[in-house]
Amino acid sequence: MAACQKIYDAERLGALWDKLITKHTGRIRIWKAFIRYHESEFNGFTVSSVRTSFQTALQMLARHKAKLQGQELYELELSLLHLFAHACVFEKQTGYLEKGVACFQVRLRCRRLCGIPFLTSGRL
Repeated sequence: MAACQKIYDAERLGALWDKLITKHTGRIRIWKAFIRYHESEFNGFTVSSVRTSFQTALQMLARHKAKLQGQELYELELSLLHLFAHACVFEKQTGYLEKGVACFQVRLRCRRLCGIPFLTSGRL
C-alpha cells in the first residue's frame, strides 16, 4: 500500500483501503496501517473520520476475537489495548484531552465493574 500511496490519487487509494480492510477484518497490522493512512491523509483528514476509523477497527477486531484461542487471542487483546490507547492519545493530540482521559477512565471502571464483555465491545 505504501507504493500505491505514491502513485494513486486519494479517491482510488481510499477505495483500495476499503477493499483491503473488508477482506481482512481480523488483521491488526492492516487496521493500524489504515489508521496511520487516515491520520496522514491531509486532503481528507478530519478528526471525526479518524475517530470513525478507530471505532470501526476496534469493533471488527473485537468480533474477530471470538474466533481465536490461546496465544493468538492474547496477542489480539494486547493489540486491542494498544489501539485503544492510541485512540485516547489521538484525542489528546487533537485538543480533546478531556475526552481521551474520560474514555480511558470509562474503560478502566467498566472493566472493574462490568467485566471483560464491556471492555471488548469496541466502542469508544
